[in-house]
Amino acid sequence: NILKDAGIKAKAHVFKGKRFIPDEKALGELMIDADRDCDLVVAVGTGSINDMCRFFSFQMGVPYAIVATAAPMDGFASSG
Repeated sequence: NILKDAGIKAKAHVFKGKRFIPDEKALGELMIDADRDCDLVVAVGTGSINDMCRFFSFQMGVPYAIVATAAPMDGFASSG
Protein backbone atom coordinates (compact mmCIF):
# COMPACT_ATOMS: atom_id res chain seq x y z
CA ASN A 1 0.00 0.00 0.00
CA ILE A 2 2.88 2.39 0.64
CA LEU A 3 4.06 1.98 -2.95
CA LYS A 4 0.58 2.49 -4.37
CA ASP A 5 0.08 5.58 -2.20
CA ALA A 6 3.30 6.95 -3.68
CA GLY A 7 1.97 6.37 -7.20
CA ILE A 8 4.20 3.35 -7.87
CA LYS A 9 2.54 0.47 -9.69
CA ALA A 10 3.12 -2.70 -7.67
CA LYS A 11 1.82 -6.24 -7.62
CA ALA A 12 2.22 -8.73 -4.78
CA HIS A 13 2.46 -12.48 -5.19
CA VAL A 14 1.86 -14.67 -2.15
CA PHE A 15 2.66 -18.34 -2.60
CA LYS A 16 -0.23 -20.68 -1.88
CA GLY A 17 -0.24 -23.41 0.74
CA LYS A 18 0.87 -23.74 4.32
CA ARG A 19 4.46 -24.53 3.41
CA PHE A 20 6.54 -22.98 0.63
CA ILE A 21 8.36 -25.52 -1.54
CA PRO A 22 10.84 -23.81 -3.91
CA ASP A 23 10.45 -26.04 -6.96
CA GLU A 24 9.50 -25.77 -10.63
CA LYS A 25 5.82 -25.59 -9.71
CA ALA A 26 6.40 -22.53 -7.50
CA LEU A 27 8.51 -20.88 -10.20
CA GLY A 28 5.82 -21.58 -12.79
CA GLU A 29 3.16 -20.11 -10.50
CA LEU A 30 5.26 -16.97 -10.14
CA MET A 31 5.95 -16.72 -13.89
CA ILE A 32 2.25 -17.05 -14.75
CA ASP A 33 1.18 -14.43 -12.20
CA ALA A 34 3.92 -11.90 -12.99
CA ASP A 35 3.49 -8.71 -14.98
CA ARG A 36 5.71 -8.94 -18.06
CA ASP A 37 6.57 -5.24 -17.81
CA CYS A 38 7.89 -5.31 -14.23
CA ASP A 39 11.00 -3.26 -13.54
CA LEU A 40 12.04 -4.76 -10.20
CA VAL A 41 11.41 -7.87 -8.12
CA VAL A 42 11.27 -7.37 -4.35
CA ALA A 43 11.52 -10.47 -2.17
CA VAL A 44 10.12 -10.27 1.35
CA GLY A 45 11.38 -13.17 3.42
CA THR A 46 14.51 -15.24 3.81
CA GLY A 47 16.32 -18.24 2.35
CA SER A 48 14.11 -19.98 -0.20
CA ILE A 49 12.02 -16.89 -0.95
CA ASN A 50 15.20 -14.92 -1.64
CA ASP A 51 16.55 -17.69 -3.87
CA MET A 52 13.29 -18.02 -5.81
CA CYS A 53 12.99 -14.27 -6.40
CA ARG A 54 16.64 -13.92 -7.34
CA PHE A 55 16.30 -16.68 -9.97
CA PHE A 56 12.97 -15.27 -11.17
CA SER A 57 14.46 -11.78 -11.59
CA PHE A 58 17.34 -13.32 -13.56
CA GLN A 59 14.85 -15.06 -15.85
CA MET A 60 12.91 -11.80 -16.31
CA GLY A 61 16.10 -9.76 -16.86
CA VAL A 62 15.30 -7.26 -14.11
CA PRO A 63 17.06 -6.33 -10.87
CA TYR A 64 15.83 -7.56 -7.52
CA ALA A 65 15.93 -6.41 -3.92
CA ILE A 66 15.29 -8.28 -0.71
CA VAL A 67 13.56 -7.21 2.47
CA ALA A 68 15.13 -9.72 4.85
CA THR A 69 12.89 -10.87 7.68
CA ALA A 70 15.72 -12.58 9.60
CA ALA A 71 19.22 -11.28 10.23
CA PRO A 72 21.24 -14.51 9.81
CA MET A 73 20.80 -15.02 6.05
CA ASP A 74 24.18 -16.52 5.12
CA GLY A 75 25.82 -13.12 5.39
CA PHE A 76 23.35 -11.13 3.27
CA ALA A 77 22.63 -8.90 6.26
CA SER A 78 26.13 -9.03 7.76
CA SER A 79 28.52 -6.14 7.92
CA GLY A 80 32.25 -6.37 7.36
